[in-house]
Amino acid sequence: TKIRMMRIYTRWGEMVFERKDFDMDNLSGWDGRIKGEVPIPGVYVYWIEIEQLGGQTKKYKGDVVLMR
Repeated sequence: TKIRMMRIYTRWGEMVFERKDFDMDNLSGWDGRIKGEVPIPGVYVYWIEIEQLGGQTKKYKGDVVLMR
């Protein structure tokens, strides 16, 4: 399984993370930091497109809450 695209946005629509074409593992995605800094707690929106074995793609969107 491969991540074709991962984007993270603030709830106001500012993109704070983007990465494309990487293998799905625990070290390659968003680490919760913005420009190397720990962001303020809040709601962040994600858009992810995954390429499955066989070439099918699936898109996911939702939100996560960062807390301290």
